[in-house]
Amino acid sequence: MSPEAEQVWKASDNYIVLAEKYLEPEDDRYSEGNAMWKKEEYRVTFLFPNWPERSRLDLCKVRCRFLGVGEAQRAERDQRSQGAASGAEHQEADAVAFQRDAQDACAGFSRIQQEILREKFFVQFEP
Repeated sequence: MSPEAEQVWKASDNYIVLAEKYLEPEDDRYSEGNAMWKKEEYRVTFLFPNWPERSRLDLCKVRCRFLGVGEAQRAERDQRSQGAASGAEHQEADAVAFQRDAQDACAGFSRIQQEILREKFFVQFEP
């Protein structure tokens, strides 16, 4: 990513830390999956503030699928088993379905937003 896009991405990480510390009720504790979703919801709100709520939720789905594909691809590399390969393929298929709609909307984003989407939200298929 360009230095500018990296800077914006790092700012989204900082925003997540601040939001978790100051914007969540102290007694709110999320399960691991819900905590990841909440973090990505903060990130998407920071990176795409002008998008409607429904679109931001869809983008959270894309981001969470992206993270799931990364985990499945790592497991496939580490385990080299048929089950791991099947899991990775399933995750990739789901991710592609979610990201197809988001890619169509990219034209309305700034160059930096488009770059972040391509690098941090959309699945990169490994050969």
